[in-house]
Amino acid sequence: MERGRFHISASQRSGSSLTRRDIKNTFNVAQVCCGDTYKLVDVSYQQSLFEDKLNISFGRISGGDEFLSSPLYWLFVQNGIDGNPVGIFHNVGFSAYPNATWGVRVRTQPTKDFYIMAGLYNANPERVKNSKHGVDLSFDDPYLIIAETGHHLNEFLNSPGLPGNYKIGAYYQTGNFNNFTKPGATKNGNFGFYILLDQMIYKEKGGVGLREDQGLHPFVSLLFAPDSDINTFPFFLNGGLVYKGLIPRRDKDYAGFAIVYGKYSDKIKPSQPTEINLISDMTGSEDFEMVLEWMYKIQLTEWLNIQPDVQYVIKPGGTGEIPNALVIGFQLSVSI
Repeated sequence: MERGRFHISASQRSGSSLTRRDIKNTFNVAQVCCGDTYKLVDVSYQQSLFEDKLNISFGRISGGDEFLSSPLYWLFVQNGIDGNPVGIFHNVGFSAYPNATWGVRVRTQPTKDFYIMAGLYNANPERVKNSKHGVDLSFDDPYLIIAETGHHLNEFLNSPGLPGNYKIGAYYQTGNFNNFTKPGATKNGNFGFYILLDQMIYKEKGGVGLREDQGLHPFVSLLFAPDSDINTFPFFLNGGLVYKGLIPRRDKDYAGFAIVYGKYSDKIKPSQPTEINLISDMTGSEDFEMVLEWMYKIQLTEWLNIQPDVQYVIKPGGTGEIPNALVIGFQLSVSI
């Protein structure tokens, strides 16, 4: 059918990370390291209708490919921000690459700079386990319903103003969730909402074509999951700055700084064993975890880039029992 396409993808991951081996923090310092196995990811069909004003996608898809996302996040290395703000994954069954589940997404775009979209996804965590390799095709509860609307400001080349994106969204998941305050008890249903903002505040003069987006681009996302009885992170925040072309004659390089902050539920502590409560009383634990990241992405050729990266993990695991950690590394990317 015209304006339709079929999509199939797979992944193969291997390796570990310092988070798993040494730091033991919640927000993994390496996004691409883990989930080490081969998986079938997407098997989906997408159809555009009415001159692209309506778009429908269904099949094996990932909610994180479109909801709660920004291209600015993809520039960073750590899992707290790269791809999607990771707080939502600790609260509900939100899916993102390399995991996909049965789902359907409908998007309408009345104007070029405004959209509304909604999706329904299978949120059963059993379906995305590594042992399933992405081929468990069962469809059962619980289900995640998510909706988002956004405005793209001056996003087209030669637009008179500075580009920006403003998004708000909300979600609801069916099913039972463990109640932190009453061990063995559950609550039915869970919900939350989020805000994503990014707005270029400085554009270099004289840029044309692909150079027109050189400049400084701040961003922030705020996630709220009000029921602290069942949500590990009732509040989650990330934010930062990205500058494209900071160094003269390095027009395609990116320099960036990001902060990730997750506030643990204050209801987790009563449900822990006594010995953990004693540690909590001494250290003020189950409070928050924060990660700071500095990166510089060097575009060596059209197909090769290298990215030095520095991270500082504050209060790993939220307990204060594990020392803060300085992480130095780099990421290499080849596009063929």
